[in-house]
Amino acid sequence: MSKGVYNLLHEKWILATDFENKVLDLSMLEVFKNAHNLKNLAGELPTQDVALLRLLLAVLHTVFYRYSPNGEEKELDNQYEAIERWRQIWEAGEFPYSLIEKYLISWEDRFYLFHDKFPFMQVTSDKGFWTREGKEIAASKKALDYFVGEIAQSGNKSNLFLSRRLKSELPCNEAARWLIHMNGFDLSPSGAPSEGQIKGYGSAWLANLGLVCLQGDTLFETLMLNLVLGPEDEDSYIEEKPLWEDERQIDGSSLETINVPLPKTLNKLYSMPFRYLELIPNEEKDSITEVMIWSGCKFADENQFIEPMTIWRKVKENFKPKLHLPEKRIWQDFGTLLIKHQKDTRRPSVLDWIQTLKEAEVRGIGFVKIITTGYETKQNSAIKDVFLDALNIHAELITQIDDGGWLLRISDEVIAIEKLADAIALLAKELEIAKGASEKNKEGGKAKEQLYSRLDIAFRQWLEKINPEIDDMDEKCTAWRDEAKNITRQLGDELVEQAGPQAIVGRLIKDKLYTAARAHIKFLYKIKKI
Repeated sequence: MSKGVYNLLHEKWILATDFENKVLDLSMLEVFKNAHNLKNLAGELPTQDVALLRLLLAVLHTVFYRYSPNGEEKELDNQYEAIERWRQIWEAGEFPYSLIEKYLISWEDRFYLFHDKFPFMQVTSDKGFWTREGKEIAASKKALDYFVGEIAQSGNKSNLFLSRRLKSELPCNEAARWLIHMNGFDLSPSGAPSEGQIKGYGSAWLANLGLVCLQGDTLFETLMLNLVLGPEDEDSYIEEKPLWEDERQIDGSSLETINVPLPKTLNKLYSMPFRYLELIPNEEKDSITEVMIWSGCKFADENQFIEPMTIWRKVKENFKPKLHLPEKRIWQDFGTLLIKHQKDTRRPSVLDWIQTLKEAEVRGIGFVKIITTGYETKQNSAIKDVFLDALNIHAELITQIDDGGWLLRISDEVIAIEKLADAIALLAKELEIAKGASEKNKEGGKAKEQLYSRLDIAFRQWLEKINPEIDDMDEKCTAWRDEAKNITRQLGDELVEQAGPQAIVGRLIKDKLYTAARAHIKFLYKIKKI
């Protein structure tokens, strides 16, 4: 192949919605040009949108690290310069498209999906790969149903996400989206490797994170809110090249070296392929028929604070990414998510950046939507489900980190909800015992989930309405606590009413009498004390 085919700068492969909720097919250049008129990315999965978001951010980090918005070539040197550059772009309300276009066109030949030397985020195997000992390296050949995440097979579900059927070929626009996704989210290879295959590289980087990102009212705002242009550490202002500027040829030695250092800058991290793979096209090169995975990258995940889109938890003496629990709502992790640098956790530094901007009095950052997303996996090698949750908050809340501030107070309200849930769980359990069930019955867990469901929307709405700049904290939190208690009492009353005559009579077990009345009185006392 003497020339590249299907250029991602010009071909329409990125899905985004406009403000009439129409899904548009756009090229990468069109996304940057029209980001302020677009609502959001609209890929097949939320994890795909995050992977694409990070790729777009890699471009922005590269351009705005090197150039001011008016095109002056001047590398950032400190956080003050980064804040002012970010402020200038934000207040303009749209990206300086001509600057981004000029930069990307200068690297146009590195954005081809199919290319004889540098296919985008892929390797070329026309000459084969060989180990240092001269043995031929074998690829893991994958059918398209493995490559396309939305219909990935799992241990207990088929066609897991969408009721579509995959044909024998995948068009280039879809293939490009799933290429970006797979490079970030591919799971550990299952089963024993065949002869000649490389093993041990585990899941790709994004699959190991409890991903957190921010969303604004437009795609421009979303990109900007996640553009952590100025790290706190001034020694971090260094230059690393993004993927498309890397002239390194991938050979067998590269494939064998699975333990590699994590990049030190976000433009390289966000554009780094964590899989060495190859898309096999049909004869016309307008679709792909197969995917070849040759190897992958494995990183030490301790204290990798260059990664801004994850919560960190302390494990022994080091911090590691904290994965989300799919069964937990985002607000149940409120303290871990939003309170800065606690003893055993660290919040995502994308939130620290928003605090930095607010303290620098950057105008126009009002409400932000915090997004969490990820996979629920089976034995880390099969996808069970993909989840997404979101929380709307006033951006000023992110800055309220002091003792006695809003974040700690709201975290206390979440703890109070957990206590209310424990109370309703005990009530449900004792009602079942009074009816004749085992002391080990599981009705408590069901009642807890009922309560969380009833409190969920109410808590989110209460949180969204908090304006730290004008609201009285005690008044606002007392009103919520009263509402939460009322909702809990109402559910408790319903459980008692549904318990039936057997629970009214009750049971005596080991000199302890279980009746609906006794359980209800205990429940109401616990609620009152919370």
